[in-house]
Amino acid sequence: MFALGGLLIAPGLHAETDLTELPLEQLMQVQVTSASKYAQPASEAPANMSVITAADIKAYGWRTLADILRSLPGLYTNDDRSYTELGARGFLRAGDYDTRFLLLIDGYRTNDSIFDEAAIGTDFPIDVDLIDRVEYVPGAGSAVYGSNALFGVINVITRRGGDIGGVQASASTGSLQAREGRVTWGDRAQGGAEWLLSATIGDAPGRDLYFAEFDRPDTNHGIAVGMDFDRRKQVFAKGSAGEFGLTFAHGERTKGTPTAPYDQLFNASQSRTVDVRDSLNATWQHALDEASDVSARVYWGRYTSRGDYVYDYPPVTLNRDLYDSAWYGTELKFVTRRIERHTLVIGTELQRDYRDAMRNFDVSPYRSYLDDHRNNSRVGLYAQDQFALHPGWLLDTAVRYDRSTFVPGIFSPRVGLIWCAAPGTTLKALYGMAYRAPNVYELYYQTSAPGGQETNAGLAAERIRTYETVLEQQVGVAGKATLSVYQNNVSDLISQMLDPNTGLLVFQNVARARTRGAELGYEQSWPGGTRLRGSYSLQRSTDLDSGQTLLNSPRHLAKLNVTTPLWRDDVRLGLEAQYVGSRLAQAGLAGGFWLANVTLLATRLAPGLEMSVSVYNLFDRRYADPAGPELTQAVIRQDGRTFRLKLTQTFR
Repeated sequence: MFALGGLLIAPGLHAETDLTELPLEQLMQVQVTSASKYAQPASEAPANMSVITAADIKAYGWRTLADILRSLPGLYTNDDRSYTELGARGFLRAGDYDTRFLLLIDGYRTNDSIFDEAAIGTDFPIDVDLIDRVEYVPGAGSAVYGSNALFGVINVITRRGGDIGGVQASASTGSLQAREGRVTWGDRAQGGAEWLLSATIGDAPGRDLYFAEFDRPDTNHGIAVGMDFDRRKQVFAKGSAGEFGLTFAHGERTKGTPTAPYDQLFNASQSRTVDVRDSLNATWQHALDEASDVSARVYWGRYTSRGDYVYDYPPVTLNRDLYDSAWYGTELKFVTRRIERHTLVIGTELQRDYRDAMRNFDVSPYRSYLDDHRNNSRVGLYAQDQFALHPGWLLDTAVRYDRSTFVPGIFSPRVGLIWCAAPGTTLKALYGMAYRAPNVYELYYQTSAPGGQETNAGLAAERIRTYETVLEQQVGVAGKATLSVYQNNVSDLISQMLDPNTGLLVFQNVARARTRGAELGYEQSWPGGTRLRGSYSLQRSTDLDSGQTLLNSPRHLAKLNVTTPLWRDDVRLGLEAQYVGSRLAQAGLAGGFWLANVTLLATRLAPGLEMSVSVYNLFDRRYADPAGPELTQAVIRQDGRTFRLKLTQTFR
């Protein structure tokens, strides 16, 4: 467990409570929900879970979900100046759309129905200030969640109206005229009903960027001027009353494209992507008796995307990608402890992707290259049981069957044996299988336009087998060490390649891979409020067909987070350091690097007023991320030193 100080809040504790004041034994027993779809002590969850809280987000000045996730053991990110991608335990295909992670918001699946993308960058539809906690479940999760839970499940649990308790206004400014504003209203009625309404707007003009690959007189000597802008709008609403809950989220992001992907014209001001995400999630939970409860969920989602690409055929022409996907679904779940020593979960999920539309055309003069319309139905049935074999021994088993229009039936099992060897010592032996179905974009996107792509309707699902052993050891009164040793075997990997016969990109099942590694984590808290979290990850990921190390796979990862009060608990200093080892790119090497971030947080600058000052990449290190096959560049240089000043006022 990486973040004991940031575990799911136990009943009666406010989300902002300083959990370091609690005994470590109590922290180990707080409830988590994402591993098994029901609340259970973290020590009994069949996974090496990590949890981050709202207090952590403020202490370290994290701005995006990607910032949060890259602080966790075994995780790292890749930014190609269009989208931010997430890697786990040595696996990240550059140019991927995070299809191998399942992203939940309050338990609701948010991966769209065309790309199956888990949006973790500035395209994530919710302001991170509205996050109560993030639970990350590493490893195969398809036995509970179905497709996309190949490397892990991310569950973002949002704040409730009572956490705000009034009206809150926040404003920030930073490097290169980046600015953001948020207004939130939330409260809790005496009868227990809660509501929260929030709106956020942000604008980051970005900087001019130099790319040596385009350093020619006819391409502005490799300088993309004003092309790295990022603009976003977000609206969020949440309410609950008794057994019912309702959540709505809307996120809209417009991002400039300075890298000229897909062989387009460099430094063309019209080049950009626009992503819009909407979701509506209604829930109901009812206790049948003291030992059983039933819950239901009805949801709707929509994702639209527009990509504008400029080509010189000649003449100079604007080419446009349009994607429009919409879906609805339902889930019914039954949890019971009526059978002695058993916790049994039975559930079913149905989802109808009623619109999956992909178009590609030249705007003027109009010429259509793709006009594809499809729909898809998905059904999943799952069952799991946690059996108390003997005092101190738990056997956790789960299995799920999934079927969709595009993929035949797939079974995904999971088995975990959990042993409480001694007070403060827990050993977990875990095995699981998971899959990722090919998405609509990989199967059916086809265009003969420049930088185009071929269809491949014969793609098979990716599969993974995971083996993991986890040791959790309490150290003293307020310390905890965790050691995880694992092996992942992946088959039928879907990769985008260049067809040498046509010069077009195509997705193919081309590889098998194996990852072996270990993760060591430690956490310590001291009287007075100082907290430390650290981890080190060592792994080797190999292509089993070629024997070569996988691209974009750092052998070493190291993380350190320290926060300490400078004056009572009103002023805190947060320090973050991260090391990412060197990674192979499409051509050459992306060197390893150290990064340091620092945040000064004043929680009571004045009545209801909070201020934070953050400096990112404190030592202005030069570093780059590997690029995908759609880019001319081998690596993409990342930002140097930046800062942010943020003020938040709460009116109660």
